[in-house]
Amino acid sequence: MKILIITTTKQLTGLNYHRQIIPHNHLVANFEGYEVDYADSIDWVTDEQLKDYQIVSFLRLIQGNIDEQIERIKRCGCKVILDIDDYWVLHEKHALKQIYNDSNTPQITIDSIKAVDYITTTTEHFADKIREYNRNVTVIPNSIDATVGQFKTKAIPSERTRIGWIGGSFHLPDISLISSGFSELWKGISNDKFQLILGGYLYPDKIKYLTNEIALGNLDEITLSRFNFYLKQLENKVNVPDVLIFNNIYQNVPENDLIEFFFTVGNKYPRDKEYWNYLNEKKCERLELMENKPYKRLWAMHPYNYAEMYNEIDVALVPLVENNFNSYKSQIKIIEAGGLIRR
Repeated sequence: MKILIITTTKQLTGLNYHRQIIPHNHLVANFEGYEVDYADSIDWVTDEQLKDYQIVSFLRLIQGNIDEQIERIKRCGCKVILDIDDYWVLHEKHALKQIYNDSNTPQITIDSIKAVDYITTTTEHFADKIREYNRNVTVIPNSIDATVGQFKTKAIPSERTRIGWIGGSFHLPDISLISSGFSELWKGISNDKFQLILGGYLYPDKIKYLTNEIALGNLDEITLSRFNFYLKQLENKVNVPDVLIFNNIYQNVPENDLIEFFFTVGNKYPRDKEYWNYLNEKKCERLELMENKPYKRLWAMHPYNYAEMYNEIDVALVPLVENNFNSYKSQIKIIEAGGLIRR
């Protein structure tokens, strides 16, 4: 069986890493008779090429004219699957709320759900919501593979008990939920017993660092060859590294600084002016200066190695504001933390 995955080949994120690349790589590696290719748009694929596939799988929604795309795919003999892991109605404080509404993303997502043959999602609770529009729903929970490099626990010793959180800037409302707790935590933090860690911080120098230091070795040859399918569809040929350089994924958004503002109680702690001068440089240099400080910043990492940050945390914080959007989310952060943090 041949499967064509429509995904963001130029912008690898945690979502298509967990929901597309890793599971389909396992399908090919562990079951005979499966082949998987990737493209970021069905428009790059000719009808003759489509006829070689039995399944076309989309992530979250179908871009463009949904009816035309579905009709064309089915005319070529393919079944259509849509994988969706987040509720299409964002909560009021979500940073992308206005953009989603302006682009009509909620309705496009619902129309996509109605149009496809099958849906895959992360939880039974979310599946019940999706069944309002399409009854053919299969739950495939998120998980981690302990044999994958970044999910292998590595002991990083520390004399401190490290309390930390790892996540992206869209979780600012969730962090604000526990903001008063940081004040209490700092009252009890001893300079030699505890460390508070913020993981996933981004700033321009880090974006440059991610762009320049992406280790293509993390992408095995089989995966690279499948991404190369997408390259063949381009009129102007480019090299694989050009597709895998993620220049435009990460943006310097104020939420990064606001999350740190909560962690440090308005930049009040730690009371170390020289250390704050270093932090304010926001450069991925002299990281050893952070090792024995009561507050440590872990820079964001690429989806192929971001989980390594958990090796530097002993106690994980996983706050979520109670709302419909969060109620439909999977437990991926708990799964990651539970599988990686050493006890």
